[in-house]
Amino acid sequence: MKIIIVLVVAGIIFTGCKGKVRPPKGVLSKGKMSSVLWDMFQAQGWAQQASLKDSSLNLPAETKILSDKVLQIHNLSPQDFSKSYNWYLKHPDIFDELLDTLYMRKSRISGPTLKREPHEPARLEKPKINPLEKRNLTGDQAPSIK
Repeated sequence: MKIIIVLVVAGIIFTGCKGKVRPPKGVLSKGKMSSVLWDMFQAQGWAQQASLKDSSLNLPAETKILSDKVLQIHNLSPQDFSKSYNWYLKHPDIFDELLDTLYMRKSRISGPTLKREPHEPARLEKPKINPLEKRNLTGDQAPSIK
């Protein structure tokens, strides 16, 4: 009877203590996914900057073009990337580690970011103008009468 209890307890302990979860075959490794996501984020930033400089650019189309180039550089199909991205989304602990790695990489490049304090929204006040008050308007300020 003691042997059965020991085996049951040992089984519970061994099944309860899982090792690190690794991506299955066909899913990008954490290092490779980190590299691809870094390039994707850079591409999205470049697309946003380009669309700010040139208002005729279509931001979603520009982002798609640059994202496709990133996938080409990494020799990935959109399906391979989506499969890997979805796997990481279903494993938030691993995905958080991946994002932390990207954040640290950004911090090394751009330096530490300042913690932003919440701010009050700007309050616009109506100028107090008395229409009956005589104003001294000169030059460009004077209304033209035609």
